[in-house]
Amino acid sequence: MLKYPRLQISWRTLAAALCCYLIFLAGFAAGAHSGTVSSAAVLTAADITAEESLLVIGSADGEAQEPAPSAAQPLTPQAVVYCTHTSEGYAGQERRSGVAGGVLDAARALRDSLEKQGIGVILLEEIFDAPDWNNSYGYSLAAVEEIKEQYPEIQLYIDVHRDAAIEGVNTHFSDASGAYARMMLIIGSNVNLPHPNWEQNRAFAEQLYQELESAKPGLMRDSKIYNGRYNQHVGNKAILIEIGSTSNTVEEAKASAALLGEAIARLLYGST
Repeated sequence: MLKYPRLQISWRTLAAALCCYLIFLAGFAAGAHSGTVSSAAVLTAADITAEESLLVIGSADGEAQEPAPSAAQPLTPQAVVYCTHTSEGYAGQERRSGVAGGVLDAARALRDSLEKQGIGVILLEEIFDAPDWNNSYGYSLAAVEEIKEQYPEIQLYIDVHRDAAIEGVNTHFSDASGAYARMMLIIGSNVNLPHPNWEQNRAFAEQLYQELESAKPGLMRDSKIYNGRYNQHVGNKAILIEIGSTSNTVEEAKASAALLGEAIARLLYGST
């Protein structure tokens, strides 16, 4: 028969082992009763801060969303732009009664240029030279006076025209910056109809001529004074401007209209 060695364990060792076993059983029972999982394993909602929660809600990719920019405030109307002879067109355009020609494109370019300088513009796009071309100024005057009644503080009125091609008169201008249509200012007087502020209009037209010629010498044709008032009695800065002729392209007219807007802004407000 085999004889096994006798194990001798002191009572102190046995008591220590029993205590450890009892502590283990108590910890296991507490964990089983609560059913909790270690916080190191899963993040709960309490672990996410309020700021992080907003970022997750605002963007699917976890990035904060920029607030939408507020809409720009509309410009206060300070000028009226219109075309009494709305059907006037440029090279390659056939003139048709009741249909707007390229001159309206030039007027739009002027509007855009003025607004770029912070000058609010009311652009009248009605066809004023139909059905009766001879009453064009009467039609446009009625529309302008309606605006004047609504905005009595407006003094700047610009009637955009396109001149006819005249033999011996060059309406083309070009330099390193591009090709343009030469422009001419028409000033109405008080010979035929009452026009008490025509001298003020003439002074403004002369200043505008100098401003444009200073910027691009040769761009302007000589201004002309006629006996008709051409609706210029509606304001102290009311002008009629011929932008190019039938030999110019629409693009040349639009380029000149943009320069016209910049010159008016410099003259009135020191802009650009």
